[in-house]
Amino acid sequence: MSKSQFAISNDRIVLLIVVLAIVSSVAAADDEMDLLWKDACQWEVGSAIPSMRAARDKLIAKGAKSLDYIIPGKLDTADGLVIRAIDEVVTKVGGEAVERLLPCLESDRPNVRKVTASLLGKLGAKEAAPRIAKLLGDPDARGGALEALGMLKSTEAVPQIGELLATAPLERTKVACIGTLALIGGEEAEAVILTYLSAKAAPVRFAAQLALEKLKAVEPLRARLKDEDARVRLHAIAALGHIGDAAAHDDLLGLLDSASAVERGFAAEAIAAMLKPEDGERLKAVLAKETDPFAKGKLEAALSPR
Repeated sequence: MSKSQFAISNDRIVLLIVVLAIVSSVAAADDEMDLLWKDACQWEVGSAIPSMRAARDKLIAKGAKSLDYIIPGKLDTADGLVIRAIDEVVTKVGGEAVERLLPCLESDRPNVRKVTASLLGKLGAKEAAPRIAKLLGDPDARGGALEALGMLKSTEAVPQIGELLATAPLERTKVACIGTLALIGGEEAEAVILTYLSAKAAPVRFAAQLALEKLKAVEPLRARLKDEDARVRLHAIAALGHIGDAAAHDDLLGLLDSASAVERGFAAEAIAAMLKPEDGERLKAVLAKETDPFAKGKLEAALSPR
């Protein structure tokens, strides 16, 4: 072998060694990430907590490297433990996570779309709201979209959520829509929720009531005390009692004279949350002539010492 051939041969050997070293280094790094991820996804209980906590902290410290490992590779999951690990690491790293996540909204994998939408909400990525709202028409990912739009308080999405609420065949979807509207808040969201106090399905009506309580929609609820639908009136009475705003005091006190025993009972229960010193005599007078067991029990409870 000539000297030149020997030199070329040596160069190839050196190149091969370098390539093998790089491959070995990459494999070791991948193995380390895999081990960290396995520990990060453990149950957050008992003896597993220290190793879980240490693994998540190390992943967070690795920053962009962890984002590259998780997005999109680990997003195709419905496992609650894995999702909790993803949430913590990605949101705490933050930084370039939004840029990496946006393309994942158009993934062909439903879990990826759903998890991505939720993550963007947790990251406060308001700029992503229009793209997330498109997933409201995606049955596989709309849960994550609703969660995200609520966290982002996306008022622009209220009409789309209202449309989904009106057309969704499943009660649980309607309830989720109402919950999202309550998180978004504002007059437009409030107006949509109010229409569902008269929904046929009781779970939907109660979801609307709870949402209006959360929004402290006192004036719109006071207006519903005279609604033609008895169910709407009762939900409005109950909601005002739970809110406990004194602005509704006189309206509720007047309902103690309602022709409906159920309304009288609900009104007595609601007024108990905002009693004035002078209300005692009025309640006693109403109780003295009350004959309905339900209304009578509510009046007695309202008069009981607290």
